[in-house]
Amino acid sequence: MRWSPMPMAALVVLATLPGVVRAQTGTIIGTVTDGSDVSAPAPLPGVAVEVASAVGSRSAITDSNGGYEFTALQSGRYTVRFGFPAFGNEERPLDLAPGSLREVDVCMAPRNIIGAGLTAAANITGVVRDNRTCRVLDDVTVEVRRQGVDDRSAAIVSTTTSRDGTYEFHQLTQDDYTVTFRAENYEEIRSPVEVRLGSAQPLHAYMPPRFRLS
Repeated sequence: MRWSPMPMAALVVLATLPGVVRAQTGTIIGTVTDGSDVSAPAPLPGVAVEVASAVGSRSAITDSNGGYEFTALQSGRYTVRFGFPAFGNEERPLDLAPGSLREVDVCMAPRNIIGAGLTAAANITGVVRDNRTCRVLDDVTVEVRRQGVDDRSAAIVSTTTSRDGTYEFHQLTQDDYTVTFRAENYEEIRSPVEVRLGSAQPLHAYMPPRFRLS
């Protein structure tokens, strides 16, 4: 039996079939969590989510369950950006392979919880969580030093978080400090704190994992 090549028209039809298109594109999905209540993180609806690449961008809003989805994305390098009023912005880079599904979750918190410009008493306490899953993080190194002093040996006091992610410092003198959070496989966080005698205010931290691109 003599072989003959497939007509060009048939090839065009084949290339446009849904299964073929899905194999050539990828999907990005995820859930955004509100971490402002450290005792009970909850889904965060209404977050603006954008996926951007060299060829363009698409946007969506998280639903009532905090979820979002982008389908039929061309393969390549993407940046996923999250924005919500008073919560600031988060972004995650990733590589999307043909036919792949990437899940990008994020735990967001109001800016004042993350730390900039907080006014606290002579005590600093808080909870440290993963800012992707809201999971509490134990064994995080937390250091307090006066602002403007970067030498690690100059830390006034340091501790590690307990199994429930909590840490605490007591009897600090009134001054301007920088609280530093360090953990393996996480990005370091530095937060300025004004320690003033008066009412106590907790300083919670949400640490971003060192995000893998692929």
